Amino acid sequence: MKLFYFALILCFSASVKAQDSIAIAVKAPKIVTNLKSGKAFSYEDVEVKFIKVISDSRCPKDVTCVWAGKAEVLVSILKQGKVLEQKTITITPYANLKNPIVVDQSSAKYLIEGVDLLPYPVSTSKTKPEDYVLQLQVLE
Repeated sequence: MKLFYFALILCFSASVKAQDSIAIAVKAPKIVTNLKSGKAFSYEDVEVKFIKVISDSRCPKDVTCVWAGKAEVLVSILKQGKVLEQKTITITPYANLKNPIVVDQSSAKYLIEGVDLLPYPVSTSKTKPEDYVLQLQVLE
């Protein structure tokens, strides 16, 4: 019986020790911003301006669809007030279809990507172009 208690205590102490050795990886916080139509977001010396929604074929909340749809948004990338390029960001429910904006500088490299487009469509109403909000996040 003493051997049983000894084995039980040994197992318990080994499990407590194992919990102490778990490493927790800490990631840098993401910067997320809401950008209204026609407005710009600055990060370091790059500016992203939300030009317009090209298309919004996302399935409305109150409808059952076969295809989830997507939204395409036109943005301008500016540096020191000069337009570097215009880019289309595709917002889909599938993370692998996003088009990140890669910003590469000698001091830093980061991604700015479109996360979501709000408001989500509803079949009973049409969203005005000025009511759209593009959610962007910066990944370093």
